[in-house]
Amino acid sequence: MCNALSYIVMRPINDALDIRVLEFTDEHKAIIAANGLREDTAQEYFVRIEDTPPDGQWADLDAYVMEVDEPTTPAWFDDDLRMRVDDWRRKYVQSRTITGTVKCLMPGRWFCKGEVTVEALAGPVLLHVDAKAKVSLPNIATHVDFGPLFGTVTMGNVDGTVTTGIVSGTVMTGIVRGMVTTGNVDAGGTVTTGDVRGTVKTGIVSGTVKRGGK
Repeated sequence: MCNALSYIVMRPINDALDIRVLEFTDEHKAIIAANGLREDTAQEYFVRIEDTPPDGQWADLDAYVMEVDEPTTPAWFDDDLRMRVDDWRRKYVQSRTITGTVKCLMPGRWFCKGEVTVEALAGPVLLHVDAKAKVSLPNIATHVDFGPLFGTVTMGNVDGTVTTGIVSGTVMTGIVRGMVTTGNVDAGGTVTTGDVRGTVKTGIVSGTVKRGGK
């Protein structure tokens, strides 16, 4: 999972904006395949885009940096289209931003801002946790993917699966009977679990990892 909101922009037909994005992944290859496209037709028919918020500032709509993930930028992806795409990105993130108490979070991609308490999960979710956010989740019986994690996440027992990218913030879980997999744990990062009866895997640890409260 990359540290960016990734999607593809189709070459406009009759000036219509056409953007393709997937709910549970930011991999361009998967987006291209899901839309029946061929990678070797990039630049002619579409471009890969990555919108990256520095240091996990997912909630700051002005912080994102747009990058055309192609060897060269085609002439049809001009300044006017770039502005329209940026406006789409702002509306997309805003429409999927959650804060406060959420009784039941539906499956899909969500951006977490401020203090967030999720009381129930209706299915798998991809959560982008802002660097300043504090997120509380219930027991996990489904799949939760965070990507790179800069904020603070506390969750109940894990009977499903939890996956993160690089951990620069804090992750705390209850008993792990399922699987918890993280990327590298940075010097300022912390991963703490309750008793481990399932599996906990981490990348390179420069910060702190505690399993079973030890």
